[in-house]
Amino acid sequence: MYPVSNEYLSQMEHPEKKRLLRGTIGAVTFTEADIVKDTLTISNQCSESGEVKLGAVYTALFECTFIQGLIEREKWKGLRIEIAEGIYLENGATEFVPLGVFFVDEAIHGEKGVTIKAYDAMISFERDFAIDTTYGTLFELATLACRECGVNLENTKEQMNAFPNGTEEFMLHSENDVETWRDFLFWLGQACAAFWTINRNGKLELRSYGMTVKNTVSRELRNKNASFYDFTTGYTGVTLTRADTKEQVVFTKGENDKLTYDLGTNPFLQYGSDAEREKHCRAILEEISVLEYVPFAARVLHGSMYDLGDVVRFTGGRAENEKICCVMYWEYDGKYFDLEGFGSDPATSNAKTKADKAIQGLASSTKTETVQYYLFTNAEQIHISDGEQKKIIDIRFASNKATTVIFNAELLLEVESKVDEAAFYDAKCTIYYRYNDLYLDEHKPKEVYTDGNHIMHLLYYFEVQSALVSRLEVLMEMDGGSVDIAPQGIKSSVYGQALAVSDAWDGTITIRQTLERRHIGHPIKHVIGKGIREAVTTAFQTPEPWQITDTIPIMRIGHPTKHVIGVGIVDIGMESWEEEKETGNVIHVINEETEDGKHEKV
Repeated sequence: MYPVSNEYLSQMEHPEKKRLLRGTIGAVTFTEADIVKDTLTISNQCSESGEVKLGAVYTALFECTFIQGLIEREKWKGLRIEIAEGIYLENGATEFVPLGVFFVDEAIHGEKGVTIKAYDAMISFERDFAIDTTYGTLFELATLACRECGVNLENTKEQMNAFPNGTEEFMLHSENDVETWRDFLFWLGQACAAFWTINRNGKLELRSYGMTVKNTVSRELRNKNASFYDFTTGYTGVTLTRADTKEQVVFTKGENDKLTYDLGTNPFLQYGSDAEREKHCRAILEEISVLEYVPFAARVLHGSMYDLGDVVRFTGGRAENEKICCVMYWEYDGKYFDLEGFGSDPATSNAKTKADKAIQGLASSTKTETVQYYLFTNAEQIHISDGEQKKIIDIRFASNKATTVIFNAELLLEVESKVDEAAFYDAKCTIYYRYNDLYLDEHKPKEVYTDGNHIMHLLYYFEVQSALVSRLEVLMEMDGGSVDIAPQGIKSSVYGQALAVSDAWDGTITIRQTLERRHIGHPIKHVIGKGIREAVTTAFQTPEPWQITDTIPIMRIGHPTKHVIGVGIVDIGMESWEEEKETGNVIHVINEETEDGKHEKV
């Protein structure tokens, strides 16, 4: 809570007084007289409906319509706005409380004035995170983010060390869900059971939730429509989803009869031993397990001194038996402050099955299972004669693990049915699938065509059982006619999750040889060669490793009477004690055994 004087707190007990506004836009000062009536709105939050949010990185919004002429028309963009609210005290003086620092994002000029929309400095972290790998403590990583985004950090090193896991050294690897610096702060804040906000001075500040009551609001100091829920939000468990195995690990405390906070696939909690992960998660659980908040919504007469995360006690009226609430959202309209606190009912939340919670925890990790695809199109004209079978599609793809692969294809066919003197024939087309040299006999699509142009669609899916480079071939066989497929008349693909981005060469070499039709046999009576085949033998070669083993005998080095047994010492060519002395080499012997069985340190 912003520190105010006792006179200010005393004035809150009196009926509503006139409020004063003052501030600056760039170098220009303004008061409430420069603001069009009922157009001012300032809002900020640290959580969202339904839960106490850890790691929050919300941006405060300032909206207002100023009278024309305050600032030149083309100079509003990017201007810094500072605003404060004041009230009259009993002694006639005024006391102001700052409401924040904002930067103009857009200005719309209308008949009533200039309507501006401005955000606080949290918007500065909405930039691409271009670092592959980094590590450091909470303070070091927060300092890095602020330096990269041009925002000042409020917390000192000593303050940040006091947060859960604040002194731990976090590691962030390249495979993560961090796209912006704002994402970076979110995961970092969550790993320390806290939330981020831009404070009244425009600096980034990390704050924690707690149970210390900052102020009491009686029935007389709030609107009659205040509402309080009939349950208390609390946590007795946390879950962490392992990014590598997709396993959801659950850590609980006590009877685990309250809510379980989902940490998702927090990249700062993925690395290290199982014991280290548990240590970090339990530190978070220990911090949030003391929280017992009643969700609420109330309009208070004086609220400018409340900060996000402040714990307030409400008494009287509908707050019977007193209600301990946490300010997670506030909005100022120039007259009143609307305060809200969020949370879920443990009774209804625990009705979810374990499977439901596991699915919810995996939702944030779906990006790690990106769908990859491999494409194929024919570069040459394909002709398949009557009675002939020919391969038309050949796709190789690599998988990272066992997965399901889907094959799709569109073929543009030009069919000519067989006709002879006796009859007309239907052109029958049969498709065969061959996966890693094995025919897949369970699915053989067949189609009958008349003469002309046709479109054939193919769909097939199959399981890849292990991480390997695979090959899918599609063959077409014609009966009762022929077919032609023009270059690029085939568009096909295989796609699925866990496929490698690009396939590595698997050592397969494909060779095709075309033989011209030729006459063989008797010079007068000859036979036209047809269906001649050549056989090519293929085999995989497995390299045979070879090793060199060298045994070094035990040798004696040193003084002619005092020596040591060399263990694994490489002979560097020293032949005598005198030669060693001449070269200036020094031998250090530590606790090695001598010939008489004693140990000596030289």
